[in-house]
Amino acid sequence: MSDMADKEIESTFVIASEEPERLIAQITGFSTLGEYKLVPGPSKKIHDIYLDTFQRELGALKVGFRIRELNGEWKIALKCPRLPTESGVGVERTEIEETWGSESLAYICEELSNRGIELLRQRSGIEVKQPVETLLAFGFIIVQDRDTYRQLINVVSGIEAQSEVLVEIAIDETIFHFSHGDVRHFEIEIEAKQSVVVPIRSDVHNKMQRELGVELMDWKHGKLPTGFAIEKLLETSALASNLRSDGSIDPIGYMIIENFLGENPSF
Repeated sequence: MSDMADKEIESTFVIASEEPERLIAQITGFSTLGEYKLVPGPSKKIHDIYLDTFQRELGALKVGFRIRELNGEWKIALKCPRLPTESGVGVERTEIEETWGSESLAYICEELSNRGIELLRQRSGIEVKQPVETLLAFGFIIVQDRDTYRQLINVVSGIEAQSEVLVEIAIDETIFHFSHGDVRHFEIEIEAKQSVVVPIRSDVHNKMQRELGVELMDWKHGKLPTGFAIEKLLETSALASNLRSDGSIDPIGYMIIENFLGENPSF
């Protein structure tokens, strides 16, 4: 079990384009960005399920409680609130993630208890089986279900095949599964893989924005609140005219989502 949590330092764009697939193809075709060498990484399909207590206690603390399936393996994670970086470009947050099992569940239980959430202790006799089944038995509810198709690009330190990865660019197509239908969301996450290269991460962010212009929109919100906002706006039909036939969101739709999140900081 990990003795300490990992800290993510990242920034995000949403792809606010009339043709998001075209822009993604353009980005994945880059071999350099300014003075930086870009190397294609692996593609991933990620299934994320977020849970909360019936009283939404974790949401009130802005803590994300997630189980993730990747390559047939499940992991359990707590994601703490996002905080601005010192440079003002991007955010940092603490994340605790472990392979699913009785030990990792006990570890997360302790972390939840430290935040005043005692629900897991009250259900300590339940057998640990499949993640969703087990956590629902503990009394959690599913608050978001989504699939993400991720293409990775590595910003490396040299021209050799085994050059050190300094920054990781993740191009995500996320499909939120809502009761009234699926919605497609496109974003780019730029993450420093080492604390010493945080300035490089900021520089990569700025160069990408200059290269691609207004089709990239700075985004301070994680996928969890973004999905909550989309769902709420769809319930009131405020976003209905901004969804394309394939379920993707048009540029004006992202402005509506941004305004909604600015007016509703509890999301």
